[in-house]
Amino acid sequence: MSGWIMLAVGLVIGIGDFAIGYRFSRVTGDRLERLPDGSVRSPEAARRLGRLIMVAAPIFFLVFAALAFGWIPSSGIDPIGFSR
Repeated sequence: MSGWIMLAVGLVIGIGDFAIGYRFSRVTGDRLERLPDGSVRSPEAARRLGRLIMVAAPIFFLVFAALAFGWIPSSGIDPIGFSR
């Protein structure tokens, strides 16, 4: 697989994860689903999870970038090189 494709896949996943985390971090109590017993989950817990996902998304993108540029060796990925 080309390193460019790996980098693009990592970028799409990172942006998607960040967007999901942002949505969770802005959730209010009336937008949460009800549990089978009729209670509602804690909106503060959902916001905390959203902030955690927003912090983790760029870290995962950096792992994808390290794989794409060959800083983490992998036999299935052709690293990106900027040689002349």
